Amino acid sequence: MVRESDRDRRRKADKAGPSHTQRLPLAEDALSLTSDGVLTVDSEGRLVFINEVGRQLLQRPIEPALPVEEQSAMFKLRYPDGHPVPPEETPLGRARRGEFVNDVQLILGKPDGSEVYLSCTARPVRDAQGHIVGANAVFRDITQQRQAEEQYATILRTTMDGFWVTDAQGHFLDANEAYCRRIGYSRDELLAMRVQDIDAAETPEEIARRIQRIRVAGSDRFETRHRCKDGGVIDIELSVTYLERDGGRLFVFARDITERKRAERERERILNETTAQRQLLQSILDNAPAAIILLRGPDFVYELANAAGQAKFPGRFVLGKSLAEAFPELVSSDLLRALEHVWRTGEPFHCAEERAIMRRTPEGPLEEFDFTYDIVPIHGVDGQADAFLFLGLETTEQVKARRQIEELAEVAQRRAAELQGVLDNMVDAVLVADALGRITLVNAAGLRLFGLTDVAEIEHSLAELPERLQLRRLDGTPVRYEELPLIRALAGEITTQNAIIHDVQTRKDVYIRASAAPIRDEEGQIVCAVEVARDVTELTELDRLKDQFILVAAHELKTPVTIVKGYTQTLLRGNDSLPPARRRVLDAIDRGADRITRIVEDLLDISRLQLGQLELREELTDLAKLVEEVIDRLSLTTTRHNLRLIKAEPVAIQGDRDRLEQVLVNLLGNAITYSPQGGEVDVAVYIRGREVVVSVRDRGVGIPEGKQSRIFQRFYRAHTGTPYDYGGMGVGLYISHEIIRRHGGRMWFESKEGEGSTFYFSLPLAVHPDRPGLHLHDQP
Repeated sequence: MVRESDRDRRRKADKAGPSHTQRLPLAEDALSLTSDGVLTVDSEGRLVFINEVGRQLLQRPIEPALPVEEQSAMFKLRYPDGHPVPPEETPLGRARRGEFVNDVQLILGKPDGSEVYLSCTARPVRDAQGHIVGANAVFRDITQQRQAEEQYATILRTTMDGFWVTDAQGHFLDANEAYCRRIGYSRDELLAMRVQDIDAAETPEEIARRIQRIRVAGSDRFETRHRCKDGGVIDIELSVTYLERDGGRLFVFARDITERKRAERERERILNETTAQRQLLQSILDNAPAAIILLRGPDFVYELANAAGQAKFPGRFVLGKSLAEAFPELVSSDLLRALEHVWRTGEPFHCAEERAIMRRTPEGPLEEFDFTYDIVPIHGVDGQADAFLFLGLETTEQVKARRQIEELAEVAQRRAAELQGVLDNMVDAVLVADALGRITLVNAAGLRLFGLTDVAEIEHSLAELPERLQLRRLDGTPVRYEELPLIRALAGEITTQNAIIHDVQTRKDVYIRASAAPIRDEEGQIVCAVEVARDVTELTELDRLKDQFILVAAHELKTPVTIVKGYTQTLLRGNDSLPPARRRVLDAIDRGADRITRIVEDLLDISRLQLGQLELREELTDLAKLVEEVIDRLSLTTTRHNLRLIKAEPVAIQGDRDRLEQVLVNLLGNAITYSPQGGEVDVAVYIRGREVVVSVRDRGVGIPEGKQSRIFQRFYRAHTGTPYDYGGMGVGLYISHEIIRRHGGRMWFESKEGEGSTFYFSLPLAVHPDRPGLHLHDQP
């Protein structure tokens, strides 16, 4: 290692620089005081001065008349790697050429054959003009230092422990191979790092505080964790010594204690597990519902009874007493015979639900108990069973409960058979699907209706059903999987659906009406769904014939009614001298003809809707203007009502003007009819998104809540049999609803009994003919 004084000398020499002039001669008395050898030559290399320390180190005389470089061969100068030093490359030779030579290490051969390690520093000597006039060399014996460094290097190389040196800030200055190998970094990588970079146990601030404590105390020994290059972490024990040199140095020996720590953790884990198992065993003994009893010897003497056993038979388990003393009523019991069997054979014994008659307390009455128990022998060192562990559970209540369950199961089985009988003899088909959509039950009627021989044909998935049955809507379009009643029921809906299936055997279509509902558990979760389907082919055909009859009848009625109305209007217009009584009769006939005409038109509309023959003549229509015209016309029919258009945004729709007028007349007519006290009837037309909404609000009698779900069914009259039964066939809202639906819109309402109703319908906005993405009310 380099001493502090040498480092100071080099620093001073560097500061001097090559322009600094060295002056000759030097004072010999001053140079004689230094511990280093000093040698001065002139510009030719001839000896000018050498101090006593120099002579002792060289141990050979130098010829003053010859250049020192030419005499270097007798000193056997070599580099530390063994190569000889050429004369021109000696420190003095280099200095005479103007070089500054710092701490060059050389080997000097002595006359006795030994060698000395020297550290040499040389400088050129210049005159006032800067010309080189000589050179000075300072050299010293570093043999002991080299030996110490080699010993230090050998220790670091061979030690099993890691070793490193850091400065007071934690920067690595040196590290041995053992530590580098263990942590995975090369020495060069480590010398570019700080302890803070690899310590995995402390923060940089904590490490700085620890270093400060070590500087104060001088040493420390502690455990920490270091992070390896591969990301792993090792446990190490550090022994640190601090020396106040070169700004402070920390010399650290590190021992890998990862395995020791792992062993300690494993030992602690085993100890914790053992403690936990012991606590668990004690907890089992204390909290087990079964009686745990330890008996010893052929007399079966009680040595231990847990809390459950003591609680079941309080005061009867007395430690030190035999079984016969504690329970004399068991002397001739099967339990005692079982214990004797285990004593003789050394084999464990198990018994399930054995009946015993015994007392619960010492003075209590004899009772019947059921037990399930095990007797486990505990063998001594001689292999003989000398103790017995009895584990018993009273099952009296369980036995009673099982008998009750068996009775209930028998009743349930009987009822299930009855239910199955009902299902098998039902006319309607019944299907059940679980929450995953798998068919779990189909009754006999269902198998017949769907042309199946066994539920296994469709039990895997409902997805096969639409294609297998060729399931279609009444208009002939296929029914999708997600539209199946069972699937909708599994989604939480209660649904009724009419459909057509194809009977493969008869090759005919079958009309069915299916209703499905979800089945929920106690928590409200859907666990399955049930569908009931009925063959309504005959009813559908009858309904079709009825609609056909109504259509024919309506057509047949239309002609005579038209004739009656024509003749009546002719008589009323052509004869102004009719008596008042006869005119009143003719007016009544005219009104009756109008009413029959409206009925006929409604019947014709119903028949056309049912048969799919209602035609719409679509045209561009200003809906707001149409609403205003209908309001103006119907305002003339009542004096008690104020029909108001409270909002009317100009809007164009594509639709059948006459049919939309029919819808408006129906809605406003109902608002007038069912507001017998008169009042305001408000109508609004407004745009919402890509549709227009029309609302008609009255303050009349409203619709009872229980009847609202059927309000759009044909022939349904919500006020039949009430004071507000004003007649009619109950088809106006049905027809209106269907007209709006066929326009691509929808109709709905809000109503509260006694407060009035608001009916709404929406229609899609008309699209610009030249710009399909633009609606007519949009600004291009």
